[in-house]
Amino acid sequence: MRLSIFLFSFLTFCYCSSFTKLTANNIKNQFKNSIVRISTIYQEPSFYEPWRWNPPKTKSGQGIIIDKNTVLTLATNVLNATMIRVKLNSEPVLTNMQIEALDLNSNLAILKGNLPADVKPLKIPKHSLFSNEKKIKFYWKSNQGDLMEGSASLERIETKPLSSNSIQQHIAFRAIRSNKQYVSFGIPVFDEKNNFFGLAIRGGTEYDFSILTCDIINRAFDLKKLKKRNPTGMPGFQTAPLTQIYYRQKLGLNSTDGACLISKIFEQGSGINQLKQGDAILEVAGKKLDAWGKYENENGEILSFQHLFSEYNSSETIPMTIMRDKKKLNITVNIASIDDNKWLIPNNYENKQSSYLIRGGFVFIPLTVSFLKEWGNGFINNAPLSLIEIYNQYKYKIKNEDLEELIILARVMPHPSNIGLQTSRNKIITKINGKKIKNLKELKAILDDTTKDV
Repeated sequence: MRLSIFLFSFLTFCYCSSFTKLTANNIKNQFKNSIVRISTIYQEPSFYEPWRWNPPKTKSGQGIIIDKNTVLTLATNVLNATMIRVKLNSEPVLTNMQIEALDLNSNLAILKGNLPADVKPLKIPKHSLFSNEKKIKFYWKSNQGDLMEGSASLERIETKPLSSNSIQQHIAFRAIRSNKQYVSFGIPVFDEKNNFFGLAIRGGTEYDFSILTCDIINRAFDLKKLKKRNPTGMPGFQTAPLTQIYYRQKLGLNSTDGACLISKIFEQGSGINQLKQGDAILEVAGKKLDAWGKYENENGEILSFQHLFSEYNSSETIPMTIMRDKKKLNITVNIASIDDNKWLIPNNYENKQSSYLIRGGFVFIPLTVSFLKEWGNGFINNAPLSLIEIYNQYKYKIKNEDLEELIILARVMPHPSNIGLQTSRNKIITKINGKKIKNLKELKAILDDTTKDV
């Protein structure tokens, strides 16, 4: 009898072990032809010496196949790429790809190319119905094309900007790895039922990472037509915590009101015509805010209100409750996006090469955030004070008929006409011969006119 029980238990254990291995293998086979490794050669311009390009570099990342010859990946994997190639498995010849669509605000890109015939496109759900403390899996391809597997648990849901210097905020999931597997850019993440959940981006510590969910993907792209959707809304203002008790009383707020303070109004974006500096925001889209501009959602997560704008498209409105002149007002705010090309000091998310002008060794270029980043991402503390003063003065202001670019004398190269002036650099040029300079083209026309002295 005992022997029979032992044999039965042993056979059951063997069967379950075999079933577990079979299930794991089936899952791996399911994703084997749906995930690709991306290799990119990219080259960025020099913004301090805009006539040259920095040396080519290489980087790698991951992507998923969403159609027969279509790959979805992170925009940062392919930005400024001179060559994009993908490996499906262990094929000796990699597939060349081209960028079909790019959305830098959501950090996503769609690539097109002639992929192998045995690819299996992944289905992307419209929504990621997920909550904290759930187990997730992620898969990626090695250099050799082998499918690797890792696991993690969702730690929290948060709001954060998903691209460099982005004003827009999205809901993002932050996960903690349960092992020491490396998480590279664009690794696909799946839920407990092996449904696609999103793409991983690098986190803030060694073992955590954030996830761009399928909600963000569907808001950025029309996946049926494989094209970029219209931009979603962005707030045209900045807020500050409203915690000073006497100032709250001055605004007419009581102890039960949350409310954050509008500290600055931009010149483009949502709400620029309906809101004023000094308004206190109590509610956005029916969500009551605390003094830091955050609210509690249905699952108990604390999120920033700013991402709510990304759930609306241009031409729509969003309801808000504000306190102005000690009166509580219910208003509707017009939704609008923000175009980086309209700023007087553009961020230049795409890292496009700057236009420039050289005359007599004097190098003139428009001021951009890309140029300021030549002093590092902490340029606000490291760049020349003269440039930071101009940046703070004109930040979030848009171009107009009288001023389209802020021109700076970036540096002076040795030339017979500028002896003794080689130390002049990083100066803002506002006028020449008493005339205000509108843009670089106008400056060139003045300097090209040899009938007048400058």
